[in-house]
Amino acid sequence: MTRKFFVITLVLLTALAACGNPSPSIPTQVPLAELPTEPPPSPTSLPPTRDLNAPMPTVEGGAAIEATAVPDNPTPRPTATATPISPIINLSNPDNGAQIVLGSDIVVRGLSQMEASQTISVTLLSANGRTLNSAAGVVNPVGWEAGLHVPTSSSGSATLQASILDSAGAVLAQDSASVVLVLDTANSDRYLALYNPVEGSTAVAGYFLFFDGRAQQPVGNRITISLWMDACQTQVASFSFEMSGSGYWQGQLGVPANVSGPGCAIASFGTPGEDTWREVQIPINVLAADSDEATGVTITSPAEGSVVLSGQTLTLNGSAFNADSVLVSVLLENGRIVSEQSTTPDSFGNWEIQLLLPLDVSGAAEITAAARDVDGSTLAEARRLIIINPGPTPTPQP
Repeated sequence: MTRKFFVITLVLLTALAACGNPSPSIPTQVPLAELPTEPPPSPTSLPPTRDLNAPMPTVEGGAAIEATAVPDNPTPRPTATATPISPIINLSNPDNGAQIVLGSDIVVRGLSQMEASQTISVTLLSANGRTLNSAAGVVNPVGWEAGLHVPTSSSGSATLQASILDSAGAVLAQDSASVVLVLDTANSDRYLALYNPVEGSTAVAGYFLFFDGRAQQPVGNRITISLWMDACQTQVASFSFEMSGSGYWQGQLGVPANVSGPGCAIASFGTPGEDTWREVQIPINVLAADSDEATGVTITSPAEGSVVLSGQTLTLNGSAFNADSVLVSVLLENGRIVSEQSTTPDSFGNWEIQLLLPLDVSGAAEITAAARDVDGSTLAEARRLIIINPGPTPTPQP
């Protein structure tokens, strides 16, 4: 107990001593520094200095990829390739069906689309594909054109052909025009004219096809008539005959019984390719003998425009296809019928009559030949004009 009393007394004395002295001012409290909850991570050592010119490695998915060395000659980047031009050509002049005079110089024109390395060629072809002449085309700002000389060797149906060729001469594009090559008889000392058949004429298999025309200075005074089939590329019939010299000529050609379709009737003299060679080519159609359309009639003699004399005997003949009879009449321009007779064709279709012209007739006259069936109905007709001049007056007998 004495010990507790002593401790309490000491505490009291200490408190009284504090109350007896004035207390100094309390200093402002300095805020305490916050301690980090976790220590900072230990520093990482820096990598050694690199070569900045060396390629940097690539990291994918956390794994390092080794750098690839750059080649000394890298592959060049691809360049754009020009789109090839599709070759196209058209022939605009001359027009289809144009008539071109033999021996003339023409200009052929058109439009084209082509590469700089390609060329244009113009060719004049006969109906059976024979090359008559050719020329190179020249490209200009508005299209192309070519100058072409038309030779005097071949007349009739022909084709102008314009082509784009590659460097090897292969045809890349083509256009053509059908033309007609016509004679200039006034300025030609040698020529061959064909009056019949005309373009579009019909021939019948197994019958004769009539040809006539005029020849000026024929080589060897010899004319050849022929029939070509298979787009006029194959000769299926031919016949040659001699003339006494320049002048009118006529002939008949037997058509083979086994041909039909489009073809060409061709008359010629001389040798192909020589300066004296002349020919005429006319597109025709050949019908089979049993065709429903295989009917027709022709007048072979007298020739168109012939001059005959009154009081003389006139021979008229020709051919008829699949006809039972032929009615032949001669009519003057004043309407007078000079004669009208009927005849029967033979097995080849040939017919003929003889007519004595009265003394009192003259002037222009028209011959008409009408092919008829068994009932007398007209199947086809052919016409021809002639001139009748007054004949010599008979001398009276004493």
